[in-house]
Amino acid sequence: ALLKSIPRLLLFTPSCKSGGKNIVRRRGAMTTTNFASLSSLNQASFAVPGLEIIDHSFTVPLHHAKLEYNKTNEKIQIFVREIVSSANKASEKRETLKTALYLQGGPGFECARVQEIGGWIGHLAKEKNMRVLLLDQRGTGRSSPMTRQKLLREENSIDETLQYYRADSIVEDCEFVRKEMLGEEKKYDVVLGQSFGGFCLTTYLSRYGNEAIDMALLTGGVPPLCNKDPKDSYVKLLDRVKTQTKKYYSRFPRDKEIMKELAKLCDAKEEVKTLNGNIVSARGVQALGFSLGTAGGFERLHYMLENAICEENGKRRVSDEFMNAFDKFHPFDSNPLYALMHESIYMNGDNNSSNWAAERAIKERASDWDPVAPEHGDDGVLFTGEMVLPFFYDELSYLQPMKRVAQALQDRTDWPKLYDLEKLRTCKTKTACALYLDDMFVDFDLAMDVVNNYMGPNVRVYATNEYMHSGIREDGKRIIDKMIAMLDDSDPLR
Repeated sequence: ALLKSIPRLLLFTPSCKSGGKNIVRRRGAMTTTNFASLSSLNQASFAVPGLEIIDHSFTVPLHHAKLEYNKTNEKIQIFVREIVSSANKASEKRETLKTALYLQGGPGFECARVQEIGGWIGHLAKEKNMRVLLLDQRGTGRSSPMTRQKLLREENSIDETLQYYRADSIVEDCEFVRKEMLGEEKKYDVVLGQSFGGFCLTTYLSRYGNEAIDMALLTGGVPPLCNKDPKDSYVKLLDRVKTQTKKYYSRFPRDKEIMKELAKLCDAKEEVKTLNGNIVSARGVQALGFSLGTAGGFERLHYMLENAICEENGKRRVSDEFMNAFDKFHPFDSNPLYALMHESIYMNGDNNSSNWAAERAIKERASDWDPVAPEHGDDGVLFTGEMVLPFFYDELSYLQPMKRVAQALQDRTDWPKLYDLEKLRTCKTKTACALYLDDMFVDFDLAMDVVNNYMGPNVRVYATNEYMHSGIREDGKRIIDKMIAMLDDSDPLR
């Protein structure tokens, strides 16, 4: 799952070396080591109003030794951006601060590029007096990015390489960073995981929670551990999307008729194709429902649809304005791991394949989700949600060359386990889960099943319908403060 709550921006350069050895900076001292980590030439710092930003680069193994994968000696770069208030920019002062690690949503997205002190990051840095670490998860941003060009260049073997880009490897990267930046014995004071970042944090808790994390905050990010087949999770999510569709048409009733006509125009014999070579099909239009689960998503979709159809010489057609917006809608061109790894995040060592789980869920309810002739026509065209569907690889030009890799990943049955469920049950880390009742990316009911059956003894739940899946972007300061208050007993059980 899952929605990125924070915007995407930049890319990275490889680490520099000195005398054949990586340079390591630890607690202000400069040492050298044959394997790992911070290069002084890659440790840049700069200021934005009210904040100091320090860039860190680490060299880590592509395959961490503790994981059950085929071994490889390849190494990659991991990038971490440290954020502190301007008053705490001196290195000796930074090392005395409490540390918060942020795990981004995705899979396949880098962390925010901070431009000002506002928002929850500035709040933690300045008002909570913390050092905030923003990790570009492996393959994203400045962490040896897995670009379209790299994927295509290594197409014959890339599906094997991508096994190293799941939550288990990301957690090992987090452990590497903790030991390098904080020391072996010191924990992260807070780890915050949004959406897929919460999935990663759950893996972290199930492996190293007691020794590595003092306080865990999951926002819209409790994975559905009770379902072995991810299709069952998507069946639940389709009900959430149906509810959001009805709410959308209630707010924008004219768009129901626009969608009906648009779907028929895109289902005609004459193919609708954008200037970028993307095919706009009836199902492709239906997939714009991704917007309905985020703050501002209703408005974004409405503005796309209001001028989606134009008339020329008495003939109705899909407008250039709409096709331009369609080209820009999906992030798969800049963040291809989001498409390729999407369903692998649910696979937990059960010797089964994802096998296009979302598509199978839709096919089970094909009459309702027929975009041209739905069984209950009064409901209008039902949208689909945060789902990567096989036809994307036929219709979206930037995904077409990756079709073989996508199919290989969907067919794979030997995914190792991501979670040690017994350790998760007994993990004593103070944990708060913000769960959103109307979330159409991470189902509330399935999340509560996991909290009740698998989370440790010190878990608390903040359940609300005030926010969508992107609550941390809408009101991150308030949500984080609420969760911390629940865990430090300033908001005691009642």
